[in-house]
Amino acid sequence: VKIALDTTIVSNRKGGPHKSFILGSAILNCLLVFSILLPLFVPKVYALREEKKEKLEKERKKQERLERLRIFDTLKKEQEDEANDRFPTGNAKGFKMPIALKMPFHNDDANEEDSEQTESNVGYGLHVVTEEASEYKELQTSLSKTLEENITLRQSINSRNAAAHGESGLYQLLNEKE
Repeated sequence: VKIALDTTIVSNRKGGPHKSFILGSAILNCLLVFSILLPLFVPKVYALREEKKEKLEKERKKQERLERLRIFDTLKKEQEDEANDRFPTGNAKGFKMPIALKMPFHNDDANEEDSEQTESNVGYGLHVVTEEASEYKELQTSLSKTLEENITLRQSINSRNAAAHGESGLYQLLNEKE
């Protein structure tokens, strides 16, 4: 580039009958140099810019994640403190045990048409879904009892049907699968 520009400057100073030819060749030399250099450096500059954008996006997501974790830890600590205040002896019978903790998802692209988030319902903090621990245990117990009853009924039906049909055909295949 420097040589091409120097040639242009020198050709303008000298003048003479071939001034336009020298000036044209200098401009062509400049264009040739740029046509070689631009394809070499433009993709690299573009890649560096994209890499910088990705790095900033990654950092932003990391900060958002850390903020959500901080909120989660704060709410969990408050819940534990509340449980300890209510039941200092450790007897937490009837304590509402957290079954699920739900983090709000903030979508920057959401608008009122999406009906996911509007200015009035932007999610702040956590929504803690709780249930009585005793109710949870009762549900587990009743579920296991129901499963046991189902297995017993299935076995009695299979034994009656097998006796009625002489343990042949479809019932024999069902028993083999179980």
